[in-house]
Amino acid sequence: MEDVHTIVIDSLNYLMDMYESLHVLTATNTMQAWGEYTQFFKRLMQRHVASSSKNVIFIASLDHKPFPVVTVHDEFKCHPNYMNPHYVSMFQELAHSELLSDILSQIHGKTYHVPKFGNVVEKIGKANYALS
Repeated sequence: MEDVHTIVIDSLNYLMDMYESLHVLTATNTMQAWGEYTQFFKRLMQRHVASSSKNVIFIASLDHKPFPVVTVHDEFKCHPNYMNPHYVSMFQELAHSELLSDILSQIHGKTYHVPKFGNVVEKIGKANYALS
């Protein structure tokens, strides 16, 4: 394949669908298989594309018309034991905020006030886990 200078993967969507069909849907442990699925493209890029002497072009198509996306949360990648203090802090801030009142006010176009029930912020701070 000395005369080949470019490899075109058409389409990236199909490649990922095939991986899902062959490795995820047939797996005994689908949870683990979905985890492997999330790493497949990264490994492909790191192990094969990065070391290739060929140009590699991936063609991806959108199945649906594109639309704006608003990020509403972050993705945490670490053991949950390390996240607990952060979760507790975030839940305390959320409980202390007027977020629910603000959301209702925006939806209905008039001012809402949702009263707090007890000292939830303190109870969250004393909890072993933020969701307990």
